[in-house]
Amino acid sequence: MEERIKKGEFSFPDKNVSDKLHHFIKSLIHVSVESRLGTKNGEDELKSHPWLSKVNFDKLLNKVFKSPFRPSLSNELDTKYFDLSYMKNLSKKSVEEDYVLCEGA
Repeated sequence: MEERIKKGEFSFPDKNVSDKLHHFIKSLIHVSVESRLGTKNGEDELKSHPWLSKVNFDKLLNKVFKSPFRPSLSNELDTKYFDLSYMKNLSKKSVEEDYVLCEGA
Protein backbone atom coordinates (compact mmCIF):
# COMPACT_ATOMS: atom_id res chain seq x y z
CA MET A 1 0.00 0.00 0.00
CA GLU A 2 2.85 2.36 0.80
CA GLU A 3 4.22 1.98 -2.72
CA ARG A 4 0.82 2.68 -4.26
CA ILE A 5 0.53 5.87 -2.18
CA LYS A 6 4.04 6.96 -3.22
CA LYS A 7 3.10 6.48 -6.88
CA GLY A 8 -0.29 8.18 -6.50
CA GLU A 9 -2.09 4.96 -7.37
CA PHE A 10 -4.01 4.62 -4.12
CA SER A 11 -7.78 4.79 -4.32
CA PHE A 12 -10.67 3.82 -2.13
CA PRO A 13 -14.39 3.37 -2.72
CA ASP A 14 -16.29 6.64 -2.45
CA LYS A 15 -19.58 5.13 -1.36
CA ASN A 16 -20.77 6.49 1.96
CA VAL A 17 -17.79 8.86 2.25
CA SER A 18 -18.46 12.58 2.63
CA ASP A 19 -16.56 15.14 0.57
CA LYS A 20 -14.85 16.37 3.75
CA LEU A 21 -13.67 12.88 4.69
CA HIS A 22 -12.55 12.18 1.13
CA HIS A 23 -10.49 15.40 1.15
CA PHE A 24 -9.08 14.57 4.62
CA ILE A 25 -7.87 11.13 3.54
CA LYS A 26 -6.49 12.36 0.22
CA SER A 27 -4.64 15.12 2.09
CA LEU A 28 -3.06 12.58 4.43
CA ILE A 29 -1.78 10.36 1.61
CA HIS A 30 -0.74 13.05 -0.89
CA VAL A 31 2.05 11.82 -3.19
CA SER A 32 4.30 14.67 -2.13
CA VAL A 33 5.24 14.13 1.51
CA GLU A 34 5.81 17.87 1.94
CA SER A 35 2.22 18.54 0.81
CA ARG A 36 0.57 16.07 3.16
CA LEU A 37 -1.80 17.35 5.79
CA GLY A 38 0.05 17.92 9.05
CA THR A 39 3.53 18.37 7.61
CA LYS A 40 3.46 22.17 7.85
CA ASN A 41 1.77 22.83 11.20
CA GLY A 42 1.57 19.38 12.76
CA GLU A 43 -1.45 18.44 14.81
CA ASP A 44 -2.94 21.94 14.61
CA GLU A 45 -3.18 21.56 10.85
CA LEU A 46 -4.93 18.21 11.29
CA LYS A 47 -7.30 19.50 13.97
CA SER A 48 -8.32 22.46 11.82
CA HIS A 49 -9.44 20.31 8.89
CA PRO A 50 -13.19 20.73 8.21
CA TRP A 51 -13.85 16.99 8.68
CA LEU A 52 -12.67 17.30 12.29
CA SER A 53 -14.35 20.67 12.94
CA LYS A 54 -16.90 19.31 15.43
CA VAL A 55 -14.42 17.24 17.46
CA ASN A 56 -13.76 18.52 20.96
CA PHE A 57 -10.13 17.47 21.29
CA ASP A 58 -9.93 18.33 24.99
CA LYS A 59 -12.78 15.92 25.76
CA LEU A 60 -11.27 13.34 23.44
CA LEU A 61 -7.87 13.59 25.12
CA ASN A 62 -9.46 13.27 28.56
CA LYS A 63 -11.50 10.24 27.40
CA VAL A 64 -14.82 11.88 28.24
CA PHE A 65 -16.57 10.38 25.22
CA LYS A 66 -18.13 6.94 25.28
CA SER A 67 -17.78 4.91 22.14
CA PRO A 68 -21.03 4.74 20.17
CA PHE A 69 -20.15 1.17 19.20
CA ARG A 70 -18.41 -1.48 21.23
CA PRO A 71 -17.70 -4.58 19.17
CA SER A 72 -18.50 -7.95 20.67
CA LEU A 73 -15.50 -10.13 19.82
CA SER A 74 -15.10 -13.84 20.43
CA ASN A 75 -11.30 -13.50 20.70
CA GLU A 76 -8.47 -11.11 19.78
CA LEU A 77 -8.32 -12.47 16.22
CA ASP A 78 -12.07 -12.16 15.53
CA THR A 79 -12.58 -10.52 12.10
CA LYS A 80 -16.39 -10.61 11.89
CA TYR A 81 -16.51 -6.79 11.59
CA PHE A 82 -14.09 -6.67 8.65
CA ASP A 83 -15.44 -6.25 5.14
CA LEU A 84 -14.99 -9.68 3.52
CA SER A 85 -14.36 -8.15 0.10
CA TYR A 86 -11.39 -6.31 1.61
CA MET A 87 -10.12 -9.47 3.27
CA LYS A 88 -10.35 -11.40 -0.02
CA ASN A 89 -8.48 -8.72 -1.95
CA LEU A 90 -5.44 -8.62 0.29
CA SER A 91 -2.53 -9.84 -1.72
CA LYS A 92 -0.27 -12.46 -0.19
CA LYS A 93 2.69 -10.16 -0.83
CA SER A 94 1.26 -7.26 1.19
CA VAL A 95 0.38 -9.57 4.06
CA GLU A 96 3.92 -10.96 4.07
CA GLU A 97 5.39 -7.43 3.95
CA ASP A 98 3.22 -6.32 6.87
CA TYR A 99 4.25 -9.41 8.84
CA VAL A 100 7.93 -8.73 8.25
CA LEU A 101 7.50 -5.10 9.31
CA CYS A 102 5.71 -6.10 12.51
CA GLU A 103 7.74 -9.19 13.34
CA GLY A 104 10.49 -7.35 15.20
CA ALA A 105 8.13 -5.00 17.04
